[in-house]
Amino acid sequence: MRPFDDLTKQGQTRRLRTLALEAIKAYSIKLEKLTLIQNSWNATYRIDTTQAKTYMMRVNRAGPGAHTIEELEAEMAWVDALYRETKLGVPKPLVNRKKSLITVAETQGIPEPRHCVVFSWLPGKVVGDKATPENYFKLGQVSAQLHLHAINFKPPHSKKIRVHDNPLPFGDENVLFDPAYKKWFTANQRKIIEQAMQHTQAALDFLYRNKRGRRIIHNDLHHWNAMLHEGKVAPFDFEDLMWGYPVQDVATTLFYVQYADNFSDLLQSFQQGYETITTWPERYGSEINHYMAARRLMFINYLIQSTDPEEREFAPQYIKTAVSRLQEYLKSL
Repeated sequence: MRPFDDLTKQGQTRRLRTLALEAIKAYSIKLEKLTLIQNSWNATYRIDTTQAKTYMMRVNRAGPGAHTIEELEAEMAWVDALYRETKLGVPKPLVNRKKSLITVAETQGIPEPRHCVVFSWLPGKVVGDKATPENYFKLGQVSAQLHLHAINFKPPHSKKIRVHDNPLPFGDENVLFDPAYKKWFTANQRKIIEQAMQHTQAALDFLYRNKRGRRIIHNDLHHWNAMLHEGKVAPFDFEDLMWGYPVQDVATTLFYVQYADNFSDLLQSFQQGYETITTWPERYGSEINHYMAARRLMFINYLIQSTDPEEREFAPQYIKTAVSRLQEYLKSL
């Protein structure tokens, strides 16, 4: 049997399906149909049952960069609390027969066990399919409500959850200045990246001087991680949660539309929606620009060491565009 890492994406997807079917056995689910949604960072599936119920299963990535069991338990605990304590419409986490929110599954041909989680199915379409000012107003309200709820939420394993206090918060090795990766950049691009790293880290250092306001944040709340159904926006995919500040969460949301033609309208609507719930978290003008630049650095660092063929093919163009935008960031300081 060929090693898992030597398989094509299609071959890996087939083996992951076998593992997903094995994981489903841990739940009180009468499976009718299992449909792949996507296999990128994680593998996600739609589960249709003979009980006329629909669920979503996520088979988590393993190996370097994967989230720890403690982080996953914190994620599931927060989503469960949000489901019980708010009207945000988050998916309901499903417990397995052992009353656990996380199932460990394994199968032949995949070298390590995988952590699997199941949620109720969220109907509708992602906000990204209709990224209008009206929907960004609603997304701003959702973001603010998450930040308020997080003030009093005490996650399990709190000391083992990552802190978003640097531009590369997921634990990936920093190879941006490693001679072995020099081929990815021109001398001028490396200089821009170095300066951007210094400025974004300085902004984060300043932010983290005061612990007041620090809390668990979603850390990946963008319009592809929010579902629109019957006029209501519901957040999902809390896997990347970390200790951080609301202003960082806001920056992550806006990062994905920063260069949209209607960005100013989306920003204004998002802020207006946010402020119907609580105070806008920026402490000084354009503070979010620092954290959006930091996210850009994170993606550059991730892509140049990725082993995924599709990501490696995409990397040169992304780097060209990203470094150009980092240069704009530096000029704005």
